[in-house]
Amino acid sequence: EVILKLRSGTCIGGLAGRAFMTNMMPDDFPLLPATETPAPNPPSALTADGRKVRLFILSAGALFAVAFVATCTFGNNGYHLDKMSTNALTEEAEQKAYGYRNVGKGGCLLPNGGVPKNWYSGIKENRAQSSCDNNPNCKGYVVSSGCRGAFLYENPDGSVKGGGEQPKASYTWRNQPCMAKDLNMVYKKKGYGKCITAEGVEPLHEFLQDADEMEVRKRCSNDPTCMGFSAATMNFKGGYLWKVGNLKAGGRNHKWNVCSCYMKEESMPPMPKVPPLPTVPPPAPLPTVAPMPTVPPLPAPTGNVAYTRLGSGKCTNAMGTKLEYAWLGRGSEKDLQKKCSEDDTCYGYSASRYGGGLLWKEGGLQKGGSSWGGCSCMVKKA
Repeated sequence: EVILKLRSGTCIGGLAGRAFMTNMMPDDFPLLPATETPAPNPPSALTADGRKVRLFILSAGALFAVAFVATCTFGNNGYHLDKMSTNALTEEAEQKAYGYRNVGKGGCLLPNGGVPKNWYSGIKENRAQSSCDNNPNCKGYVVSSGCRGAFLYENPDGSVKGGGEQPKASYTWRNQPCMAKDLNMVYKKKGYGKCITAEGVEPLHEFLQDADEMEVRKRCSNDPTCMGFSAATMNFKGGYLWKVGNLKAGGRNHKWNVCSCYMKEESMPPMPKVPPLPTVPPPAPLPTVAPMPTVPPLPAPTGNVAYTRLGSGKCTNAMGTKLEYAWLGRGSEKDLQKKCSEDDTCYGYSASRYGGGLLWKEGGLQKGGSSWGGCSCMVKKA
């Protein structure tokens, strides 16, 4: 059984229309409620032939209603069922959309007052905007205030303005404005689902409860803080105005009322200009430091000199480095002491018990050197 009702210019299908719509929508589209309950059938006393006639009439009525619902819901001129599939919702993620401005009542005109090329399509305003978005030559449209119908106007060389003659004589075209494409308000479709940030979270937003698709786009175009939008489609209502830029589509993980993610092109953050690094002047040359004058060591005492035994082993210095010395291969300790006492460059000696020894040619002698031939560190007294 099929129920068909027309109310306020809106076309709604009954049971057959519901089944038809359910099969065509993606999985986030619920059943559309029937507008009224079917009336019960009264008892029939028709003959078998009469029942066949009645069944044929009901079947023909069902097919007519399905065709009527499809036409009224989806429009024509290229908006076929395959265009409404889930694939169509996710393709062309980078297509563009535009803002539209009311530029005056009546048909659209060229800037010089001429009538631009135009054509009629039996579609609603949301489809008129989509058609004009996808046609670079389309610069505006006028829609009927009735169930559907739109004139689209082309101007490859510029914009359009209002003030033309009423497109049709019907009262539904009276005082309808020319909506001109705003080439300075461009949106880029990022894909299916609500917008999310680059980090994958829902952005700061303003939610519009009962706005339709055109109203959501219009509100974003007029709001300088709006960086993009996601509007409900397919007879749903509502939308999001996103308040941050650099958006991307959330896909099926963020699906909501068959919406898509649109971002203002101007909201994409520009690449920062990196200023050139300043030229660093070469460092000033360091001043020439005069070498420290060499202080000759004080001569060691000579003559009748007394010696002090500092300890066992060879002499060393405070740094523990190797000392200058003169080696004598033979002679007693008395011979070594006599030679050192006569030499003002000798500051001490270490005599080997096996004969001979070492005459130390540096001052600042200390004990603690390595053992050698049972010697000791003997230093001149000042």
